[in-house]
Amino acid sequence: MNFRSMTKKQIAFEKRRQERERYPTSFCFYDLLRMIPFLGRKLFPIPGFAAIYSIARRTTNVTSGQAAHTIYTAATGRGAILEAGVFMGAATASTYSLGRPATAGSTPTSPVLLQAEDPASPAATINSALAWTTSPTSPTYDLRRIGLPATIGTGVIWTFPRGIIIAISSQFVLQNLATNGVVDSYFVVDE
Repeated sequence: MNFRSMTKKQIAFEKRRQERERYPTSFCFYDLLRMIPFLGRKLFPIPGFAAIYSIARRTTNVTSGQAAHTIYTAATGRGAILEAGVFMGAATASTYSLGRPATAGSTPTSPVLLQAEDPASPAATINSALAWTTSPTSPTYDLRRIGLPATIGTGVIWTFPRGIIIAISSQFVLQNLATNGVVDSYFVVDE
């Protein structure tokens, strides 16, 4: 066989074919990974983040200038927000912003860990909170804003294809910009 006239891919294929002819019951480890794609992802994860986590909650804090829904990272990790959604749960015209608070809140009440979308994933390190002893302040610069009419069910879904990074020990808020109605809000995070 003349390997000089072949591409690298063709040479590799030919060598594997010859090896299979010599040893018919053997196969390459990467052939196994090709046969079972999810196994390859588990054994050789893509560098960066590890799993997708989500949380959906009905807000309770409707006070202007305070956080309606906050997600925050622990001192051990960070995350990337892939998607956020807000849908009116009451017939009250409401205005919200999404961003990093100018001043972080302290002492969240009843925090809830984000939930893994893959049940085989480890527990999340990112928490969600609806109320604080001291609420996070409004973002200096909003990443997104929306005014919603007084119609239950209206809302918005924001997607962030590359993700909005939440740094270690940081917060990200859905902030009330007026005296708002309650909303159903959610976050999808890559951690």
